[in-house]
Amino acid sequence: MSTVQQIKKRNGEIVFFDPEKITRAMQKAFQASRSLSDETKLKSLTNEIVAQVEKAFADRVPSVEDIQNYVEWALMKDGFYDVA
Repeated sequence: MSTVQQIKKRNGEIVFFDPEKITRAMQKAFQASRSLSDETKLKSLTNEIVAQVEKAFADRVPSVEDIQNYVEWALMKDGFYDVA
């Protein structure tokens, strides 16, 4: 269970933070770039992103853009530049 419970959408609305949305977004990015990734890798990347977000946003609500930055960071760190 993530300690980050909420996220701020682009329109300013505060909604429930669902890490599964990160996994689904990355899955779509892998498909769009025609790169291969398995469910295990996607879950591993998601867990890493959530851990980083939890460290950085322990005392405040992250925005969609904040999460997006961590997704791009994790993908590039693992060499998936075309997916990021």
